[in-house]
Amino acid sequence: MVEFRTKPSLWSSFMSQKYCKKLNALVVPWKRGSHVWRKMLECRDLVEHQIVSKPKMGLSLFWSDNWTGLGSLYFGTPPDFFCDETIHNVYDVVNEGAWDVEKLYDILPEDLAIHILENVAPPIEHHVLDKPIWNLETKGNFSVKTSWDYLRRRKDAAITYKNMWVKGFSFKISFFMWKLWKGRIPLDDAIRRIGWPDILHMMERYVPKLKFNKVIWELPMDGWIKINTDGASRGNPGRSSIGFCVRNELRDIVYAVGKDIDKTTSTQVETIAILETLKYCLHQGMVQIWLETYSMLLKNVIQGIWKPPWIIENEVEEI
Repeated sequence: MVEFRTKPSLWSSFMSQKYCKKLNALVVPWKRGSHVWRKMLECRDLVEHQIVSKPKMGLSLFWSDNWTGLGSLYFGTPPDFFCDETIHNVYDVVNEGAWDVEKLYDILPEDLAIHILENVAPPIEHHVLDKPIWNLETKGNFSVKTSWDYLRRRKDAAITYKNMWVKGFSFKISFFMWKLWKGRIPLDDAIRRIGWPDILHMMERYVPKLKFNKVIWELPMDGWIKINTDGASRGNPGRSSIGFCVRNELRDIVYAVGKDIDKTTSTQVETIAILETLKYCLHQGMVQIWLETYSMLLKNVIQGIWKPPWIIENEVEEI
């Protein structure tokens, strides 16, 4: 449904004209049609909430698109609630770069209006189109793989496979164990050729090769302060906590804190930890800052080497 709604093509135009007519694809009911169309509608009901429209210009459809993160407002309002159809796009409730608070309270239930005012930034980028975000992909781009993994009914992995294919385990060893388990190795011939004593001797002398990097904490320069941050999310997403420590050039702790935050992902919690630390330092008048994080993702994002994942774009802009 993502490609059908966001990328104009001959196929999408044909399907829209044949089945949608003048209705939005989100609210078209199943009446009749091909097997492909029926499957598209079935998938729509399962994955529509995973598509979030991020307002830039505000062209997203106010009632149909999921631009609030709560799903379509058309379905999110009470059954007896009247949807004001004179409001077509998100920019219809924006006034001079800010939300039109009075209009939001007039056309929406109070809880939805409060959510928008507190959690959604008004669209102010007049030359950037609204971007549909695919929640299941870190970069926000739709992929068949993530949708397939989300939709298919997966069986629980057998305990044998769990013990065989272990993350961090040598692929050669895992593959050998699989072949051995499936009886795909001419074991008798191999043993005769190598010999049991030689195999035992080889196994006894086997020493795994370990790779490691030595990490040393360094003092900041005179007049500078150094901050170390960390964040953890139990469940990813799940219960989350952040912590940071500020030290001066004498290695003395200037300030340190650790606290729980709202449930979020591991990437978000690491970003929030850095942002909270920088806000504290700037509030205290500290401007010569050496930031140290073990997150390779955030290091490259902050340095402009990698493009930030959509879910932390706003925080990265503040940083």
